[in-house]
Amino acid sequence: MKKLLCLLLVAASIAAADNSVSKPEADDGWILLFDGESIFGWTQQAGGHWAATGGVLAAAGDGGYLQSNGAYSDFQLQLSYRSSAADADCSVFLRAASDGDPADTGYQLQIGDARSDWPTGSIVDHIKAEAAHPALNQWHTLEATLSAEHITIKLDGRQVADGKNSRARAGVVALGCRKAGKVQFRDVRLKPLGAKVLFNGSDLSGWKPVGAPPPKKPGKLKKLVGGGGKPKDAQWSVATGAVHAQGGIGQLESTAMYDDFVLQVAARVNSHKGDHPKTGIFFRGDAGQLATGYEVSVMNEYKGGNRSQALAESTGGLKGLQPPRKVLGDDNQFSTITVAAHGRHVEVWVDGYPVTDFYDTRAEGTSPLKAARTTAGTISLLSPDEKANLDFRNIRLNQLPAKLGKGPAEAVAIQPPPVAVPPPPAPAPGQPVIMQGPAADPNKPKVQGLMAQSFATSDPEQQKKIYQQILELDPSNAAAATGLQTAQQKIDAANAQQAQQQAQQQQQSQTEAEKETEGEAARQKAETAFLSGDLDTAHKQIGVAQKSLSGNSGVQELASRIEAAIQSRTRLRMLWGGVGFAAIIGLITAWWASRGKKDPYLEVIEGMDKGKKYNLDQEVVHIGAVAEDGGNKNEIVVRDLERMISRFHCELHTRDGKFYLIDCNSANGTRVDGNRASPGKPVRVKSGARIELGGTCTMRLGWEKKK
Repeated sequence: MKKLLCLLLVAASIAAADNSVSKPEADDGWILLFDGESIFGWTQQAGGHWAATGGVLAAAGDGGYLQSNGAYSDFQLQLSYRSSAADADCSVFLRAASDGDPADTGYQLQIGDARSDWPTGSIVDHIKAEAAHPALNQWHTLEATLSAEHITIKLDGRQVADGKNSRARAGVVALGCRKAGKVQFRDVRLKPLGAKVLFNGSDLSGWKPVGAPPPKKPGKLKKLVGGGGKPKDAQWSVATGAVHAQGGIGQLESTAMYDDFVLQVAARVNSHKGDHPKTGIFFRGDAGQLATGYEVSVMNEYKGGNRSQALAESTGGLKGLQPPRKVLGDDNQFSTITVAAHGRHVEVWVDGYPVTDFYDTRAEGTSPLKAARTTAGTISLLSPDEKANLDFRNIRLNQLPAKLGKGPAEAVAIQPPPVAVPPPPAPAPGQPVIMQGPAADPNKPKVQGLMAQSFATSDPEQQKKIYQQILELDPSNAAAATGLQTAQQKIDAANAQQAQQQAQQQQQSQTEAEKETEGEAARQKAETAFLSGDLDTAHKQIGVAQKSLSGNSGVQELASRIEAAIQSRTRLRMLWGGVGFAAIIGLITAWWASRGKKDPYLEVIEGMDKGKKYNLDQEVVHIGAVAEDGGNKNEIVVRDLERMISRFHCELHTRDGKFYLIDCNSANGTRVDGNRASPGKPVRVKSGARIELGGTCTMRLGWEKKK
């Protein structure tokens, strides 16, 4: 029994490990398409019924298929599969369109030997694989590499198919099985290939900095004492193969613009005091404008030590649109963030694990803060504040075409050359040559029958398939082309409505869960505060808990106990208040009697008028060697036999009880506590400060009670 239990534990650990991406693999670009727990990031199509159980993925019903929400162009796909029957017939569809039958729009990679003409590893109808006959009830690895037109397939590490085909350039991945439960999948992962390197690791070619926005107009006081200037711009540099940002606000944006792509960036937020700094990766933004476009948040913080309790701005979420379902990054460590964006769909992985899957159902616009944006824009790295200390590296991008799936080109497979067919024999001499007229269109009856079927059904999916069949038989059929466009519009509208409903349901479920978590946390804080005697905190927290957990009997009971304790405390305070009222009145009276206002003054402590004091009872006091000249006056006239003090030497300004000295471009200067004041620049003067005028007179700022 113990031996069996150990075997089960080992098997479970192996299954869990199969559905994961290691840190080095994530740095290399690998992402999970199947997380081992759910069908997150997939959509069931054409009546498909798929389920994730025990770390494996399998069809729970016949027909239909499971389609990835993300699209890819050049990539390496790896998966493990296990077949339990010789007649198992499954397919992995590659580069398929996001709608319609993936077998018609993409590449169909065969699994199972149910079709002897296309054994396991074949690209059906295009590239035939070597017959390998993989053993049943064993896990096998299948690897497909698609680079431009070149396709190679490996089975258990051995190449079984190799060919070229230009049928499709980019598209989704899909799984389909004709018979349920006979094939299981796990460890479904993908690595983008042929990416464009956006950062070369040595300089900032292809990037430009955007600084902080200009500040608001400062007030008079800020002009006088300084401050209110432009915020510091972020400093961008390259160090040890990474982009480094620190010391200010701004962003580094790409000089090129992109719309649909798969982007990978390794980001690190450096923390020194235990806080959780943040940054953001923006895409489809406006050139030269700070923090525009969709924002992928980077902040490695979560609730209560639980990585599944993400915050709204946690790493991998779309700020303001959808938080991540888990927080996988850590401060002071690089995390590889993968963003797949095509049209209205955005998907995000952190260190290879899928955390966000979002379909933007809002009306089309230019600012993702308010509307969906599908047009091209810049990619930007954000430095949010002057405390930022950030690093970015391994920035690469695969562009995606607007159209997914089947293109105009036909197949070109690497196969044995076809057998040459000899031309028909020439007519014998003297034999008449029979000229044949144009042959009747053999597809016409079939086209007419399909058109009748399209009129008989109201299902847009079914109509679309029928019209596609008609156009394959008769590409110039205008009625079928119009019908196909109308059916596609209906399908798109239905998909958008379904996506919106799913998003609303997900948001509602998440809101309820967050509300319950917040309420329980508040209840615990209220109970702790109540037991420690902090009734004010207890009252505040129990109010939060009552709003979040309405109807909870435990919360209501605790609220009653807190309210009773507060009432008891209030009665006790009223009792003691009456006893001490007279004493308090006496103390206030004594304090008021002893209270006296202090006024500022300047006292000459060195010079001819040593010991003389001047009251500072004006907002601006002018100090100089003459009383008046040309309409200008000095409130304080300083005698100076050596003529070192200028006629209008300096000014003393008062603002909110604080003093500032401004030198009026005096000939021999003004010093405050030994430091020379720059002409025209305010210098703070504190109580007891020494003010030296021209080196011949020293004054001191003081305060005394008014007599």
